[in-house]
Amino acid sequence: MPSPIAHVAAGIAIYRLRDGRGSSRGRRLGMLTACMGLSLLPDLDAAVGIALGNLGRYHNNFAGSPAFGALVALVVGGIALLVRRSWARTALTLTFVCYEVHVLMDFLTVGRGVMLLWPLTTERFSPPFHLFFGLRWSDGLSSTHHLVTVATELLFAAALFIALRWLLQRRDQRSREASADLEARR
Repeated sequence: MPSPIAHVAAGIAIYRLRDGRGSSRGRRLGMLTACMGLSLLPDLDAAVGIALGNLGRYHNNFAGSPAFGALVALVVGGIALLVRRSWARTALTLTFVCYEVHVLMDFLTVGRGVMLLWPLTTERFSPPFHLFFGLRWSDGLSSTHHLVTVATELLFAAALFIALRWLLQRRDQRSREASADLEARR
């Protein structure tokens, strides 16, 4: 599975694409923190695996499936609906997107695959190509494989942020052009 570097980079990108420019600074910081945390949420089962001394038994099982991500998003959206109705749609959407992007990234990582069709089956699926090298916990903490993971994921994060910057600049340019066209028609 990718390290937190790639997952947090994806969470930051999801936050930036959301376009919260009209929000207060505190709300933007809260949303950024939420997106980063939500992008790591499917890996909470790793803590259980580490605590119980068997990472492979607990990590990246049903909690790393698209269906479980949808269930988590519904629960978070429901809690937000009870706490503050105006946050419900945003909470549901961000939880769903961050969780499912995490599952997609896990799917695209060299390893044992992902339970894409859970709860229908516990079979694991892998793609014909991989984007991430992933962590090798079974190799131990001092493995040089971790250096490969960190290096490739830093490159991924850099490429993601460059592409994001380009995309956001294009979006802002189109918005300015639309505003200028609207003003010219008046």
